[in-house]
Amino acid sequence: MNERSYRFIIGFMLWGILIYSAYFETLLPIYILTGFLIFESITNLSLTRLTNKASDGKNFETYSEEKCQHKIMNKLDSERVLRFIIALFVLIPLTFYQQYLWFLPWFTAGMLIMAGITNICPMAMFLKWSGMR
Repeated sequence: MNERSYRFIIGFMLWGILIYSAYFETLLPIYILTGFLIFESITNLSLTRLTNKASDGKNFETYSEEKCQHKIMNKLDSERVLRFIIALFVLIPLTFYQQYLWFLPWFTAGMLIMAGITNICPMAMFLKWSGMR
């Protein structure tokens, strides 16, 4: 799975979860999805990389503490920051400013679906332009 299909799947899931949450008036599925995105961005255990390793048939590498510390100290990855920003753009408006910023999670889901279809994500382009890899 590449980043393009991942963005499409996350956008479509977010769209469905927003519809579900609006119908049943619950925010638990949104909290679960944003928690998953924040977990991926903090730990760097992205679903796309794990599925690529599994499909290659190679064994997963075991990291020593030195390698893990070296990986953490590397320059920030734009996809990790993008996942964190997506979680913030969904979580903050629905938690604190639901009456005023209700459209922001819907806009984020629509933009993720469009980024999955066209492979043009303005936020990822901005993050790469700002110096992230």
